[in-house]
Amino acid sequence: MLLNYPTELQVKRRRERGYDCINCSVCDTHISLLDQEEQLSYTQPSKVYEIDKAADTNREAEKAVSIIRGKIKTKEFDVFLAHNSQDKPQIEAIAQYLRERSLNPWLDKEQIPPGRWFQDVIQQAIPRVKSAAIFISAHGIGRWQILELREFISQCVEQELPVIPVLLPGVTKLPKDLSFLNQLHAVFFRESINDTEALDNLEWGIVGEHPRRRIPASSRTIDVS
Repeated sequence: MLLNYPTELQVKRRRERGYDCINCSVCDTHISLLDQEEQLSYTQPSKVYEIDKAADTNREAEKAVSIIRGKIKTKEFDVFLAHNSQDKPQIEAIAQYLRERSLNPWLDKEQIPPGRWFQDVIQQAIPRVKSAAIFISAHGIGRWQILELREFISQCVEQELPVIPVLLPGVTKLPKDLSFLNQLHAVFFRESINDTEALDNLEWGIVGEHPRRRIPASSRTIDVS
């Protein structure tokens, strides 16, 4: 398309009247009257915002990785993830979401070496975890698993650890054989495992503070006295 650019006088008159564009006299296309620096100043704020947002995201990710590495080094676990082995892919995904929130989950696949008794390792792990999440799916829990789960929860109660029932997608209420969990506030993953509200509530149960109600570090009052 061939544009009929305005003369310097036309540009001057339009700029004097506060306009930053003029229409082509041939095709009526808008022609910007801003020079390169002015155009940059018009578009820069949104670009700066995007750059700052990306930088903040990267900093948060790096911070989370640093915190997780420290916890792994000291064998500090924020939550024990108790689950049916058939739900392993979903639990591994949730574990990753928790790591992105600077939380270090205990997952049997990652913590039990080959040739070890599951129960022995799990019992050793309980004193090192700060909470326990009991995941319940449509696959349910076997009879022997229920007995083990009762014993596990009993030990958690003795250690005064929060026990969080977590219902995975497809489950809307606790099974009858797990009615002993009814007195505990549950977390519901209603549609999918990347449910932000459910992840927020799970984090709340683990650390005792809701992430959306947390005071940003920049707005906290620091006492230097």
